[in-house]
Amino acid sequence: MTTEIAILNKTAVALAADSAVSSQHKIFPTAEKIFTLSKHHPVGIMVYSAANFMGTPWETIIKVFRDRIGTKHFSTVAEYAQEFRLFLQGLPCDTENEAANVYFGLDSFISQALNKAGAYVDREANKKDSLSKEEVDTIVCEVLLDEFEILKQQHNAPITNSFSEEEFCSTYAASINEAYKQIEPFSSQISDLYIKFKAAAYALFSKTTFEPSYSGVVVAGFGEDQFFPAVSSFKVGLSLRGNLHWIDDLESQISHKTPSDLMAFAQRDMIEVFTAGVHPHFESMIQSLFYNMINDFTSMLNESAQSVESQNGEQANNIREFAKSYEKKLTDSFHDEIHKYKYDNHVGPILKIVSILPKSELALFAETLVNLTGIKRRMSFDRESVGGPTDVAIITKGDGFVWIKRKHYFDPSLNHHFFQNYFGDKNAE
Repeated sequence: MTTEIAILNKTAVALAADSAVSSQHKIFPTAEKIFTLSKHHPVGIMVYSAANFMGTPWETIIKVFRDRIGTKHFSTVAEYAQEFRLFLQGLPCDTENEAANVYFGLDSFISQALNKAGAYVDREANKKDSLSKEEVDTIVCEVLLDEFEILKQQHNAPITNSFSEEEFCSTYAASINEAYKQIEPFSSQISDLYIKFKAAAYALFSKTTFEPSYSGVVVAGFGEDQFFPAVSSFKVGLSLRGNLHWIDDLESQISHKTPSDLMAFAQRDMIEVFTAGVHPHFESMIQSLFYNMINDFTSMLNESAQSVESQNGEQANNIREFAKSYEKKLTDSFHDEIHKYKYDNHVGPILKIVSILPKSELALFAETLVNLTGIKRRMSFDRESVGGPTDVAIITKGDGFVWIKRKHYFDPSLNHHFFQNYFGDKNAE
């Protein structure tokens, strides 16, 4: 995982990212996550989550794309992002590699569902001291069906425009069948489990909920016709038979009405603590407690309505209507007041300062926010999934992409040819 930041004002956009990349057992603090998207124009790109796309490192993909577009430019940052997506869609990939990626996604999804089921089983076992095999199987089946249904209820991603469920299940039948073996023992409890699993498998690669191996892509800078910086980001899963699974994510365009913005990607909890004044998990817990209290109160009102209904039906209906409107009014008011307080006292003042920050301070702020998350992970028992050197870059309209801090895997003093060849013409010889 990672933490990445984009901070924008009318002058520039600052990008910052940590260097941690994790495998199943190790974390390496040397990953590169920020790149120039063009050698000739003020546009950069950040990637997070998966370190590769369909088995190919993002660094290789980005640098090949950069060479392909050469001096070509686009009017807006969003058009750069669109051109990059089209490039991803056209990358060559063999059937075996596609099938392996489909299996990996399904295997990860099943593992997460079974882990969730295991947690439910443990809780129920603590209540009853022990559970029979039939009771355990019932809980697991209920969790699996819930997870399948959650997937199916998601909105369609663009891939569904040209890739049907029938085509998907036929093409990747071997991967689906291999993954299904993990839950096949529960088929005795659910007669149509295999059919439901196939539908969920297709949903995993075609809905707005992404498979565990998705990547985030953040394109930032200036288009040819843009005087102020912009950010266009999207999430991308797999490319199957030339059908790219992706959805738009956060976007920002600086203007006179919106002179500044601060955007966090991947692990953003500590950044929200700094900018909003409250940890998102704590805020969620407070909201849940409040909503539960309101729900308990309205339940009492509804019980009162039921008790008087036989004597005065009109009064009972009035109580129910009052309970319904009272619940909505309180929950809406609570949500609005929390949001207003956070913006007025935390988010708003920070954005005002950001709007006037010079380039050097913009870069320092971005770096500090990334480091804040890294320190939090280090001072806890969590995996240090954020850490290592923080790379920082500034993009302006006139100066283009400028590194403020950048790690190298080599000694620059021994590799002058690297810098000489950066803008070199490969066909010059």
